[in-house]
Amino acid sequence: MKKLFFTIAALSLAANNVNAQLTVYSNGNVGVATSESTTPVSTFAVGEGWTGYGATVSRTQRGICGISNGQYLNWAYGVFGQSKTPAATFQCGVSGVAYNSQSQDTGRTYGVKGLAGNATDGWNYGVFGQLNGTQDGAGVYGTATSGENGTCVDGRYAGYFNGATKVMGNLTVTGSISGVILSPSASSTSSLVQASALREESPSPSDRLLTLNSMTYYLPVHQARNVASALSSDTASYVCTPSILETQIAERVHYGIEENQMEEAFPELVYRNEDGTTGINYIELIPVLVQTINELNARLQALEGGAIRKSPSSSRTESSSDESEGQLQAMNNPTAKEISMSYSVPANVQSAEICICDMSGRLIKNQKLPYLGKGNINISTDGLSSGIYLYSLIMDGKISSTKRIMVSNL
Repeated sequence: MKKLFFTIAALSLAANNVNAQLTVYSNGNVGVATSESTTPVSTFAVGEGWTGYGATVSRTQRGICGISNGQYLNWAYGVFGQSKTPAATFQCGVSGVAYNSQSQDTGRTYGVKGLAGNATDGWNYGVFGQLNGTQDGAGVYGTATSGENGTCVDGRYAGYFNGATKVMGNLTVTGSISGVILSPSASSTSSLVQASALREESPSPSDRLLTLNSMTYYLPVHQARNVASALSSDTASYVCTPSILETQIAERVHYGIEENQMEEAFPELVYRNEDGTTGINYIELIPVLVQTINELNARLQALEGGAIRKSPSSSRTESSSDESEGQLQAMNNPTAKEISMSYSVPANVQSAEICICDMSGRLIKNQKLPYLGKGNINISTDGLSSGIYLYSLIMDGKISSTKRIMVSNL
């Protein structure tokens, strides 16, 4: 009791030295710069205090300033808050509120503001959030819904955002992106019309696609990251290994287009990053592929038009079996080094040959029939890469029959 008395007396003297009044009230609460007629509602209060709080500092500019000085080698806290009340519905270590009861057009509000810098390179965090324990949750949770106190998180996340999230700048992802990826929709604006007009002076998208070849590659193995223990000072105590998803991405083969080819054919789809690396916008290559497929379908219908007729007695379309027209049919699935075909050429035909084209209609190879009438012929697939091709029977310079075939040159 004597110790408490002398402590209060010392505080009173210190307060008097700085022209401040320290008062011990009848309910045991201690107040600094409080009026004698008002009993503070906090155990220790600068000002009248705030009901339910042990210590309250209320000033017109800044409430509390916490500074950590000295040569302490581990964790040094300017302000430390801890909640150890398991029975409470909401436990909060530190609560920051900057809120105006009425909407206004001046000023800015920050619920929590963090500033960090000039420590070891790569180890500076303005705000740090950590999820401990074994239960699901998030190290940092953000919501744009007024009055919400969180939602059930179905997993363990470093960051979880319930609502629209916008990133101004680059977004780097070492894993995958799940969900629907949307791009701005095209409309008939003046800028788009101008771009379309300029496009007419360049080779068509189909022609430019012919210069591209797909390639397979492996992504670099995501390096293990040094992670400092929460109990350590500046020395990394253990290594954070890549996640299961990152490991799968590193182990599996990926498909892409070589950078120089893409730069030559579609330079507008190649982007430069700040670190000097390049990235390809494959999403906007899809409309080009759609246009090319439409062109190929139109060419295919034109090629197959001479071998298809509509039966007068039926509404269905079928291949003609008229003896005056030639017939051509591949006899096997060409997984070997040649394609076996059977053909039938009318007697009045002077010359006939078989042509193989790619899906753009470009002639790959042709071979004259050894004799007319009915027969079989083998055509080598040497020089053909795996893919879908068109094979046609040409009689006296006219297409008689065109069909598709898959070539698998393994």
